[in-house]
Amino acid sequence: MSEDPTDNIHLQQLFKDAHAEHQAGRLDAATSGYRKVLELSPKHFDALQMLGLVAFQQGQINQGIGLVLQAIAVRPDQFGPYANLSKAYQMQGKLVDALGAIDRAISLKPDHALNYSNRAVLLRDMQRHEESLASSEQAIELDERMLEANFSRILALQELGRHSDALEDCDRLLTRYPDHARAHGLRGLILMSNMTDLDSAMGEKRMIVESIDSYRFSLQLDPDNPETHRNLGIALLLKGDYEEGWGHYEWRLKLPAYKAKESAFHQPLWAGDTDLKGKTILLYAEQGYGDTIQFCRYAPLVAALGARVVLQAPPALLPLLGELPNVLTIGEGLPVPECDCRCPLMSLPHRFSARLENLSSQTSYLAANTAKRDYWQRKLGTKTLPRIGLVWSGNPNHRNDHNRSMPLQGLLDAIPDGFDLFSLQKQAREEDVVNIGQNAPFRHFGDDLQDFADTAALVSLMDLVITVDTSVAHLSGALGIPTWIMLPYVPDWRWMLNRDDSPWYPSVRLFRQAATGQWPTVLTSIALELGKHPFKSSPQ
Repeated sequence: MSEDPTDNIHLQQLFKDAHAEHQAGRLDAATSGYRKVLELSPKHFDALQMLGLVAFQQGQINQGIGLVLQAIAVRPDQFGPYANLSKAYQMQGKLVDALGAIDRAISLKPDHALNYSNRAVLLRDMQRHEESLASSEQAIELDERMLEANFSRILALQELGRHSDALEDCDRLLTRYPDHARAHGLRGLILMSNMTDLDSAMGEKRMIVESIDSYRFSLQLDPDNPETHRNLGIALLLKGDYEEGWGHYEWRLKLPAYKAKESAFHQPLWAGDTDLKGKTILLYAEQGYGDTIQFCRYAPLVAALGARVVLQAPPALLPLLGELPNVLTIGEGLPVPECDCRCPLMSLPHRFSARLENLSSQTSYLAANTAKRDYWQRKLGTKTLPRIGLVWSGNPNHRNDHNRSMPLQGLLDAIPDGFDLFSLQKQAREEDVVNIGQNAPFRHFGDDLQDFADTAALVSLMDLVITVDTSVAHLSGALGIPTWIMLPYVPDWRWMLNRDDSPWYPSVRLFRQAATGQWPTVLTSIALELGKHPFKSSPQ
Protein backbone atom coordinates (compact mmCIF):
# COMPACT_ATOMS: atom_id res chain seq x y z
CA MET A 1 0.00 0.00 0.00
CA SER A 2 1.42 3.40 -0.95
CA GLU A 3 2.00 6.09 1.66
CA ASP A 4 -0.82 8.62 2.03
CA PRO A 5 0.58 11.97 0.75
CA THR A 6 -1.85 13.83 3.03
CA ASP A 7 -0.29 12.19 6.10
CA ASN A 8 3.17 13.11 4.83
CA ILE A 9 2.18 16.75 4.35
CA HIS A 10 0.71 16.81 7.87
CA LEU A 11 3.93 15.34 9.28
CA GLN A 12 6.03 17.94 7.46
CA GLN A 13 3.87 20.73 8.84
CA LEU A 14 4.12 19.38 12.38
CA PHE A 15 7.92 19.30 12.12
CA LYS A 16 8.01 22.77 10.56
CA ASP A 17 5.90 24.17 13.41
CA ALA A 18 8.07 22.50 16.05
CA HIS A 19 11.22 23.78 14.40
CA ALA A 20 9.81 27.32 14.37
CA GLU A 21 9.15 27.09 18.10
CA HIS A 22 12.71 25.79 18.56
CA GLN A 23 14.24 28.68 16.62
CA ALA A 24 12.15 31.13 18.66
CA GLY A 25 13.63 29.68 21.86
CA ARG A 26 10.37 28.20 23.10
CA LEU A 27 11.92 24.87 24.04
CA ASP A 28 8.95 23.29 25.83
CA ALA A 29 6.69 23.97 22.85
CA ALA A 30 9.37 22.63 20.49
CA THR A 31 9.67 19.46 22.59
CA SER A 32 5.93 18.93 22.42
CA GLY A 33 5.92 19.47 18.66
CA TYR A 34 8.82 17.10 17.95
CA ARG A 35 7.18 14.43 20.11
CA LYS A 36 3.95 14.71 18.10
CA VAL A 37 6.02 14.01 14.99
CA LEU A 38 7.58 10.97 16.63
CA GLU A 39 4.18 9.67 17.72
CA LEU A 40 3.22 9.48 14.05
CA SER A 41 6.68 8.48 12.78
CA PRO A 42 8.90 6.96 15.53
CA LYS A 43 11.94 6.83 13.23
CA HIS A 44 11.68 10.41 11.98
CA PHE A 45 15.38 11.28 11.68
CA ASP A 46 15.10 15.08 11.90
CA ALA A 47 12.68 14.99 14.83
CA LEU A 48 14.95 12.63 16.79
CA GLN A 49 18.00 14.76 16.10
CA MET A 50 16.31 18.08 16.92
CA LEU A 51 14.68 16.71 20.06
CA GLY A 52 18.15 15.62 21.16
CA LEU A 53 19.40 19.19 20.64
CA VAL A 54 16.55 20.57 22.73
CA ALA A 55 17.49 18.16 25.52
CA PHE A 56 21.10 19.41 25.37
CA GLN A 57 19.90 23.01 25.57
CA GLN A 58 17.84 22.14 28.64
CA GLY A 59 20.79 20.48 30.34
CA GLN A 60 19.41 16.95 29.91
CA ILE A 61 22.62 15.61 28.41
CA ASN A 62 22.07 11.86 28.86
CA GLN A 63 18.55 12.06 27.46
CA GLY A 64 19.85 14.06 24.49
CA ILE A 65 22.59 11.53 23.81
CA GLY A 66 20.01 8.74 23.74
CA LEU A 67 17.90 10.60 21.18
CA VAL A 68 20.89 11.43 18.97
CA LEU A 69 21.99 7.79 19.04
CA GLN A 70 18.50 6.83 17.87
CA ALA A 71 18.88 9.32 15.00
CA ILE A 72 22.24 7.75 14.11
CA ALA A 73 20.63 4.31 14.07
CA VAL A 74 18.09 5.60 11.54
CA ARG A 75 20.64 7.42 9.32
CA PRO A 76 24.22 6.33 10.11
CA ASP A 77 25.45 8.06 6.95
CA GLN A 78 24.65 11.59 8.26
CA PHE A 79 27.42 13.64 9.89
CA GLY A 80 25.21 16.02 11.91
CA PRO A 81 24.28 13.67 14.75
CA TYR A 82 27.92 12.71 15.25
CA ALA A 83 28.89 16.38 15.53
CA ASN A 84 26.14 16.93 18.09
CA LEU A 85 27.17 13.78 19.96
CA SER A 86 30.72 15.11 20.14
CA LYS A 87 29.51 18.34 21.73
CA ALA A 88 27.48 16.39 24.29
CA TYR A 89 30.40 14.15 25.26
CA GLN A 90 32.58 17.25 25.56
CA MET A 91 30.06 18.79 27.97
CA GLN A 92 30.31 15.62 30.07
CA GLY A 93 34.10 15.76 30.06
CA LYS A 94 34.35 12.57 27.97
CA LEU A 95 36.93 14.08 25.66
CA VAL A 96 38.17 10.86 24.06
CA ASP A 97 34.59 9.87 23.16
CA ALA A 98 33.99 13.40 21.88
CA LEU A 99 37.04 13.18 19.63
CA GLY A 100 35.89 9.85 18.22
CA ALA A 101 32.47 11.29 17.40
CA ILE A 102 33.80 14.41 15.67
CA ASP A 103 36.30 12.31 13.71
CA ARG A 104 33.38 10.19 12.49
CA ALA A 105 31.52 13.34 11.47
CA ILE A 106 34.57 14.51 9.51
CA SER A 107 34.90 11.16 7.76
CA LEU A 108 31.28 11.50 6.58
CA LYS A 109 31.62 15.17 5.59
CA PRO A 110 35.30 16.02 5.02
CA ASP A 111 34.60 19.42 3.45
CA HIS A 112 32.61 20.85 6.38
CA ALA A 113 34.63 23.64 8.02
CA LEU A 114 32.67 23.70 11.28
CA ASN A 115 33.61 20.09 12.06
CA TYR A 116 37.31 20.94 11.88
CA SER A 117 36.74 24.07 13.94
CA ASN A 118 34.95 22.07 16.64
CA ARG A 119 37.72 19.49 16.55
CA ALA A 120 40.29 22.25 17.11
CA VAL A 121 38.44 23.46 20.21
CA LEU A 122 38.20 19.92 21.56
CA LEU A 123 41.89 19.24 21.02
CA ARG A 124 42.72 22.48 22.80
CA ASP A 125 40.78 21.23 25.80
CA MET A 126 42.81 18.02 25.59
CA GLN A 127 46.07 20.04 25.60
CA ARG A 128 46.95 18.62 22.17
CA HIS A 129 47.94 21.95 20.71
CA GLU A 130 49.82 20.84 17.59
CA GLU A 131 46.77 18.88 16.45
CA SER A 132 44.48 21.75 17.42
CA LEU A 133 46.54 24.06 15.24
CA ALA A 134 46.31 21.67 12.30
CA SER A 135 42.52 21.30 12.64
CA SER A 136 41.99 25.05 12.91
CA GLU A 137 44.07 25.59 9.77
CA GLN A 138 42.00 22.99 7.91
CA ALA A 139 38.83 24.83 8.95
CA ILE A 140 40.25 28.19 7.83
CA GLU A 141 41.31 26.71 4.50
CA LEU A 142 37.70 25.63 3.93
CA ASP A 143 36.21 28.89 5.23
CA GLU A 144 38.54 31.73 6.23
CA ARG A 145 35.62 33.68 7.71
CA MET A 146 35.07 31.12 10.45
CA LEU A 147 35.95 33.17 13.53
CA GLU A 148 36.08 30.30 16.03
CA ALA A 149 38.67 28.53 13.88
CA ASN A 150 40.74 31.72 13.74
CA PHE A 151 40.56 32.03 17.52
CA SER A 152 41.57 28.38 17.89
CA ARG A 153 44.57 28.91 15.64
CA ILE A 154 45.67 31.96 17.66
CA LEU A 155 45.28 30.11 20.97
CA ALA A 156 47.16 27.07 19.66
CA LEU A 157 50.05 29.28 18.54
CA GLN A 158 50.01 30.90 21.96
CA GLU A 159 50.12 27.57 23.79
CA LEU A 160 52.95 26.37 21.57
CA GLY A 161 55.04 29.39 22.57
CA ARG A 162 54.76 31.05 19.16
CA HIS A 163 53.67 34.33 20.75
CA SER A 164 54.75 36.60 17.90
CA ASP A 165 52.84 34.49 15.36
CA ALA A 166 49.78 34.51 17.63
CA LEU A 167 49.93 38.30 18.01
CA GLU A 168 50.40 38.77 14.27
CA ASP A 169 47.37 36.55 13.57
CA CYS A 170 45.31 38.44 16.12
CA ASP A 171 46.24 41.84 14.66
CA ARG A 172 45.40 40.54 11.19
CA LEU A 173 42.00 39.39 12.44
CA LEU A 174 41.38 42.79 14.02
CA THR A 175 42.01 44.56 10.72
CA ARG A 176 39.04 42.58 9.34
CA TYR A 177 36.89 42.80 12.49
CA PRO A 178 38.03 45.95 14.33
CA ASP A 179 35.04 45.95 16.68
CA HIS A 180 35.13 42.32 17.71
CA ALA A 181 35.27 42.25 21.52
CA ARG A 182 36.69 38.73 21.83
CA ALA A 183 39.52 39.50 19.41
CA HIS A 184 40.58 42.50 21.49
CA GLY A 185 40.36 40.41 24.65
CA LEU A 186 42.47 37.70 23.06
CA ARG A 187 45.05 40.28 22.04
CA GLY A 188 45.30 41.33 25.68
CA LEU A 189 45.86 37.72 26.70
CA ILE A 190 48.62 37.25 24.12
CA LEU A 191 50.40 40.43 25.16
CA MET A 192 50.42 39.16 28.74
CA SER A 193 52.48 36.18 27.58
CA ASN A 194 54.55 37.95 24.94
CA MET A 195 57.36 39.22 27.13
CA THR A 196 59.78 36.96 25.31
CA ASP A 197 60.17 39.76 22.80
CA LEU A 198 60.64 42.42 25.46
CA ASP A 199 63.97 42.19 27.23
CA SER A 200 63.86 45.25 29.46
CA ALA A 201 61.84 46.62 32.34
CA MET A 202 60.46 49.27 29.99
CA GLY A 203 59.48 46.52 27.55
CA GLU A 204 57.61 44.66 30.27
CA LYS A 205 55.86 47.87 31.29
CA ARG A 206 54.81 48.51 27.69
CA MET A 207 53.53 44.95 27.42
CA ILE A 208 51.35 45.36 30.51
CA VAL A 209 50.01 48.74 29.38
CA GLU A 210 49.09 47.43 25.91
CA SER A 211 47.49 44.33 27.39
CA ILE A 212 45.37 46.42 29.76
CA ASP A 213 44.38 48.74 26.92
CA SER A 214 43.22 45.77 24.84
CA TYR A 215 41.11 44.43 27.70
CA ARG A 216 39.56 47.84 28.31
CA PHE A 217 38.66 48.22 24.62
CA SER A 218 37.14 44.74 24.64
CA LEU A 219 34.99 45.70 27.64
CA GLN A 220 33.78 48.83 25.88
CA LEU A 221 32.37 46.51 23.23
CA ASP A 222 31.19 43.78 25.62
CA PRO A 223 30.98 45.33 29.11
CA ASP A 224 29.57 42.30 30.91
CA ASN A 225 32.08 39.67 29.79
CA PRO A 226 33.32 37.97 32.97
CA GLU A 227 36.39 36.39 31.36
CA THR A 228 37.67 39.73 30.08
CA HIS A 229 37.03 41.39 33.45
CA ARG A 230 38.88 38.55 35.19
CA ASN A 231 41.81 38.81 32.78
CA LEU A 232 41.96 42.58 33.18
CA GLY A 233 42.00 42.06 36.93
CA ILE A 234 44.95 39.68 36.64
CA ALA A 235 46.85 42.16 34.44
CA LEU A 236 46.25 44.98 36.90
CA LEU A 237 47.31 42.82 39.85
CA LEU A 238 50.44 41.74 37.99
CA LYS A 239 51.17 45.44 37.43
CA GLY A 240 50.65 46.09 41.13
CA ASP A 241 47.43 48.08 40.73
CA TYR A 242 45.50 46.41 43.52
CA GLU A 243 43.05 49.28 43.94
CA GLU A 244 41.35 48.57 40.61
CA GLY A 245 42.51 45.01 40.07
CA TRP A 246 40.56 43.27 42.84
CA GLY A 247 37.23 44.56 41.58
CA HIS A 248 37.74 43.16 38.09
CA TYR A 249 39.10 39.91 39.54
CA GLU A 250 35.76 39.42 41.33
CA TRP A 251 34.15 38.75 37.95
CA ARG A 252 35.78 35.31 37.98
CA LEU A 253 32.82 34.20 40.11
CA LYS A 254 30.55 34.63 37.09
CA LEU A 255 32.58 32.18 34.96
CA PRO A 256 30.99 28.72 34.43
CA ALA A 257 33.58 26.82 36.49
CA TYR A 258 33.08 29.11 39.47
CA LYS A 259 29.30 29.30 39.11
CA ALA A 260 29.15 25.52 39.31
CA LYS A 261 31.05 25.60 42.63
CA GLU A 262 29.05 28.55 43.93
CA SER A 263 25.78 26.74 43.21
CA ALA A 264 26.58 24.31 46.03
CA PHE A 265 26.10 27.09 48.58
CA HIS A 266 22.81 28.68 49.59
CA GLN A 267 24.14 31.35 51.96
CA PRO A 268 24.20 34.95 50.68
CA LEU A 269 27.58 36.26 49.54
CA TRP A 270 29.25 38.63 52.00
CA ALA A 271 30.28 41.76 50.09
CA GLY A 272 32.21 43.31 52.96
CA ASP A 273 29.63 46.02 53.61
CA THR A 274 27.54 44.34 56.32
CA ASP A 275 28.29 43.92 60.01
CA LEU A 276 29.49 40.41 60.91
CA LYS A 277 29.34 40.82 64.67
CA GLY A 278 27.64 37.79 66.18
CA LYS A 279 27.20 36.11 62.79
CA THR A 280 28.65 32.91 61.35
CA ILE A 281 30.43 33.15 58.01
CA LEU A 282 31.60 30.34 55.75
CA LEU A 283 34.94 30.93 54.05
CA TYR A 284 35.93 28.39 51.45
CA ALA A 285 38.86 27.47 49.23
CA GLU A 286 38.14 27.89 45.55
CA GLN A 287 41.42 27.18 43.76
CA GLY A 288 44.69 25.38 44.52
CA TYR A 289 46.58 24.57 47.72
CA GLY A 290 48.91 27.55 47.29
CA ASP A 291 46.00 29.98 46.86
CA THR A 292 44.37 28.61 50.01
CA ILE A 293 47.57 28.95 52.02
CA GLN A 294 48.17 32.49 50.77
CA PHE A 295 44.70 33.82 51.54
CA CYS A 296 43.83 31.90 54.70
CA ARG A 297 45.69 34.77 56.42
CA TYR A 298 42.43 36.70 56.20
CA ALA A 299 40.37 34.20 58.18
CA PRO A 300 41.54 35.51 61.60
CA LEU A 301 40.91 39.06 60.37
CA VAL A 302 37.31 38.10 59.60
CA ALA A 303 37.05 36.60 63.09
CA ALA A 304 38.35 39.89 64.50
CA LEU A 305 35.24 41.57 63.06
CA GLY A 306 33.21 39.62 65.59
CA ALA A 307 32.25 36.73 63.35
CA ARG A 308 32.34 33.01 64.01
CA VAL A 309 34.48 31.75 61.12
CA VAL A 310 34.07 28.37 59.46
CA LEU A 311 36.78 27.62 56.89
CA GLN A 312 36.17 24.87 54.35
CA ALA A 313 39.33 23.55 52.70
CA PRO A 314 40.82 20.41 51.07
CA PRO A 315 41.41 17.60 53.61
CA ALA A 316 45.20 17.64 53.07
CA LEU A 317 45.32 21.21 54.40
CA LEU A 318 43.09 20.76 57.46
CA PRO A 319 45.80 19.74 59.98
CA LEU A 320 47.80 22.81 58.95
CA LEU A 321 44.92 25.30 58.86
CA GLY A 322 43.69 23.98 62.20
CA GLU A 323 46.47 26.08 63.75
CA LEU A 324 44.71 29.32 62.67
CA PRO A 325 43.35 31.19 65.72
CA ASN A 326 39.57 31.54 66.16
CA VAL A 327 38.80 29.53 63.03
CA LEU A 328 36.83 26.29 62.74
CA THR A 329 38.10 24.20 59.81
CA ILE A 330 36.07 21.57 57.96
CA GLY A 331 36.86 19.39 54.96
CA GLU A 332 35.39 19.82 51.52
CA GLY A 333 32.37 17.60 50.96
CA LEU A 334 31.45 17.45 54.64
CA PRO A 335 28.24 18.98 56.07
CA VAL A 336 28.53 22.73 56.63
CA PRO A 337 27.25 24.22 59.91
CA GLU A 338 24.44 26.74 59.67
CA CYS A 339 25.97 30.00 58.44
CA ASP A 340 24.58 33.48 57.89
CA CYS A 341 26.75 34.29 54.85
CA ARG A 342 29.72 33.08 52.84
CA CYS A 343 32.79 34.37 51.03
CA PRO A 344 35.44 32.66 48.88
CA LEU A 345 38.95 33.07 50.27
CA MET A 346 40.30 34.86 47.21
CA SER A 347 37.66 37.57 47.51
CA LEU A 348 38.89 38.57 50.97
CA PRO A 349 41.70 40.86 49.73
CA HIS A 350 39.00 42.86 47.92
CA ARG A 351 36.80 42.90 51.03
CA PHE A 352 39.72 44.19 53.12
CA SER A 353 40.88 46.69 50.44
CA ALA A 354 44.31 45.07 50.16
CA ARG A 355 46.95 47.40 48.70
CA LEU A 356 50.70 47.00 48.31
CA GLU A 357 51.25 49.52 51.07
CA ASN A 358 48.88 47.92 53.59
CA LEU A 359 49.53 44.21 53.17
CA SER A 360 50.29 42.54 56.45
CA SER A 361 53.98 42.82 57.28
CA GLN A 362 53.82 40.01 59.85
CA THR A 363 56.74 37.63 59.53
CA SER A 364 54.46 34.58 59.62
CA TYR A 365 50.79 33.68 60.08
CA LEU A 366 50.97 29.88 60.12
CA ALA A 367 52.85 27.64 62.53
CA ALA A 368 54.07 24.08 62.43
CA ASN A 369 52.46 21.58 64.76
CA THR A 370 54.80 21.07 67.75
CA ALA A 371 54.40 17.28 67.92
CA LYS A 372 55.03 16.87 64.20
CA ARG A 373 58.00 19.19 64.36
CA ASP A 374 59.50 17.08 67.16
CA TYR A 375 58.89 13.93 65.08
CA TRP A 376 60.71 15.37 62.08
CA GLN A 377 63.47 16.73 64.31
CA ARG A 378 64.18 13.18 65.47
CA LYS A 379 63.91 11.83 61.91
CA LEU A 380 66.46 14.31 60.55
CA GLY A 381 68.90 13.71 63.39
CA THR A 382 71.63 16.01 64.64
CA LYS A 383 72.19 19.07 62.54
CA THR A 384 75.78 19.44 61.34
CA LEU A 385 75.39 21.65 58.25
CA PRO A 386 72.95 24.34 57.14
CA ARG A 387 69.78 22.73 55.82
CA ILE A 388 68.20 23.58 52.47
CA GLY A 389 64.80 22.26 51.46
CA LEU A 390 64.18 21.85 47.74
CA VAL A 391 61.10 21.80 45.49
CA TRP A 392 61.79 21.52 41.77
CA SER A 393 58.44 20.49 40.24
CA GLY A 394 54.73 20.87 40.84
CA ASN A 395 51.54 19.14 39.84
CA PRO A 396 52.09 17.83 36.27
CA ASN A 397 48.39 18.43 35.53
CA HIS A 398 48.72 22.15 36.25
CA ARG A 399 48.16 24.11 33.04
CA ASN A 400 51.40 26.07 33.45
CA ASP A 401 53.53 23.26 34.84
CA HIS A 402 55.77 23.08 31.77
CA ASN A 403 56.89 26.65 32.51
CA ARG A 404 57.26 26.51 36.29
CA SER A 405 58.93 23.10 36.85
CA MET A 406 62.53 22.06 36.21
CA PRO A 407 64.64 18.86 36.24
CA LEU A 408 65.99 17.98 39.67
CA GLN A 409 69.56 17.39 38.57
CA GLY A 410 70.00 20.97 37.34
CA LEU A 411 69.01 22.30 40.75
CA LEU A 412 71.25 19.85 42.63
CA ASP A 413 74.20 20.79 40.42
CA ALA A 414 73.75 24.48 41.24
CA ILE A 415 74.11 24.02 45.00
CA PRO A 416 77.71 24.01 46.28
CA ASP A 417 79.03 21.65 48.91
CA GLY A 418 78.53 22.45 52.57
CA PHE A 419 74.77 22.00 52.85
CA ASP A 420 72.43 19.20 53.79
CA LEU A 421 69.71 18.94 51.13
CA PHE A 422 66.16 17.73 51.68
CA SER A 423 63.24 17.16 49.34
CA LEU A 424 60.10 18.97 50.47
CA GLN A 425 57.82 17.44 47.86
CA LYS A 426 55.90 14.24 48.33
CA GLN A 427 56.18 12.91 44.78
CA ALA A 428 59.11 12.75 42.40
CA ARG A 429 58.71 12.32 38.68
CA GLU A 430 60.02 9.17 37.08
CA GLU A 431 62.93 10.95 35.44
CA ASP A 432 64.03 12.37 38.82
CA VAL A 433 63.92 9.15 40.85
CA VAL A 434 67.35 8.05 39.60
CA ASN A 435 68.86 11.40 40.56
CA ILE A 436 67.42 11.10 44.06
CA GLY A 437 69.10 7.74 44.56
CA GLN A 438 72.45 8.86 43.16
CA ASN A 439 72.84 12.02 45.24
CA ALA A 440 73.78 10.85 48.71
CA PRO A 441 73.57 14.23 50.51
CA PHE A 442 69.99 14.60 49.25
CA ARG A 443 67.17 13.02 51.24
CA HIS A 444 63.68 12.42 49.84
CA PHE A 445 60.86 11.34 52.18
CA GLY A 446 58.03 10.51 49.77
CA ASP A 447 54.97 9.07 51.50
CA ASP A 448 56.31 9.98 54.94
CA LEU A 449 54.89 13.41 54.15
CA GLN A 450 51.28 12.53 54.81
CA ASP A 451 49.77 16.01 54.64
CA PHE A 452 50.69 19.70 54.71
CA ALA A 453 51.17 19.62 58.48
CA ASP A 454 54.05 17.20 57.93
CA THR A 455 55.46 19.39 55.19
CA ALA A 456 55.15 22.46 57.41
CA ALA A 457 57.02 20.70 60.22
CA LEU A 458 59.82 19.69 57.83
CA VAL A 459 59.96 23.18 56.31
CA SER A 460 60.22 24.74 59.76
CA LEU A 461 63.50 22.84 60.31
CA MET A 462 65.15 24.32 57.23
CA ASP A 463 67.56 27.26 57.16
CA LEU A 464 66.45 28.00 53.61
CA VAL A 465 63.85 26.77 51.15
CA ILE A 466 64.57 26.93 47.42
CA THR A 467 61.47 26.22 45.36
CA VAL A 468 59.69 26.71 42.10
CA ASP A 469 56.27 28.39 42.21
CA THR A 470 54.21 25.72 43.97
CA SER A 471 52.18 25.44 47.16
CA VAL A 472 55.34 24.84 49.20
CA ALA A 473 56.54 28.31 48.24
CA HIS A 474 53.42 29.74 49.90
CA LEU A 475 53.72 27.40 52.87
CA SER A 476 57.33 28.33 53.53
CA GLY A 477 56.55 32.05 53.18
CA ALA A 478 53.54 31.73 55.50
CA LEU A 479 55.79 30.06 58.11
CA GLY A 480 58.30 32.90 57.85
CA ILE A 481 61.14 30.64 56.66
CA PRO A 482 63.76 32.25 54.36
CA THR A 483 62.49 31.23 50.93
CA TRP A 484 63.93 31.67 47.45
CA ILE A 485 61.33 31.24 44.73
CA MET A 486 62.45 30.55 41.16
CA LEU A 487 59.94 32.11 38.78
CA PRO A 488 59.25 31.55 35.08
CA TYR A 489 59.69 34.53 32.79
CA VAL A 490 55.96 35.26 32.78
CA PRO A 491 55.10 34.91 36.48
CA ASP A 492 51.83 34.40 38.23
CA TRP A 493 50.13 37.72 39.04
CA ARG A 494 50.89 37.60 42.77
CA TRP A 495 54.64 37.94 42.19
CA MET A 496 54.24 41.03 39.98
CA LEU A 497 57.14 42.30 37.83
CA ASN A 498 60.62 43.77 38.27
CA ARG A 499 61.06 43.10 41.98
CA ASP A 500 62.96 40.50 43.96
CA ASP A 501 60.80 40.67 47.08
CA SER A 502 57.15 39.95 47.85
CA PRO A 503 54.88 42.19 49.93
CA TRP A 504 52.86 39.06 50.72
CA TYR A 505 55.77 37.25 52.37
CA PRO A 506 58.60 39.25 54.03
CA SER A 507 60.88 36.18 54.14
CA VAL A 508 60.65 35.53 50.38
CA ARG A 509 63.19 36.45 47.73
CA LEU A 510 62.38 36.09 44.03
CA PHE A 511 64.71 34.83 41.28
CA ARG A 512 63.30 35.43 37.80
CA GLN A 513 64.07 33.91 34.42
CA ALA A 514 65.62 36.36 31.97
CA ALA A 515 63.83 34.64 29.06
CA THR A 516 61.22 31.91 28.67
CA GLY A 517 62.55 28.52 29.75
CA GLN A 518 65.95 29.87 30.82
CA TRP A 519 66.54 28.18 34.16
CA PRO A 520 70.39 28.17 33.88
CA THR A 521 70.65 31.92 34.59
CA VAL A 522 68.38 31.52 37.61
CA LEU A 523 70.46 28.60 38.90
CA THR A 524 73.67 30.56 38.39
CA SER A 525 72.25 33.37 40.52
CA ILE A 526 71.20 30.83 43.16
CA ALA A 527 74.71 29.35 43.24
CA LEU A 528 76.33 32.79 43.58
CA GLU A 529 74.04 33.80 46.42
CA LEU A 530 74.55 30.53 48.26
CA GLY A 531 78.29 31.14 48.12
CA LYS A 532 77.95 34.33 50.14
CA HIS A 533 74.83 33.68 52.23
CA PRO A 534 75.53 34.03 55.98
CA PHE A 535 73.93 30.85 57.28
CA LYS A 536 73.95 30.14 60.99
CA SER A 537 74.43 26.53 61.91
CA SER A 538 72.93 26.51 65.37
CA PRO A 539 71.62 23.05 66.40
CA GLN A 540 67.86 22.47 66.15
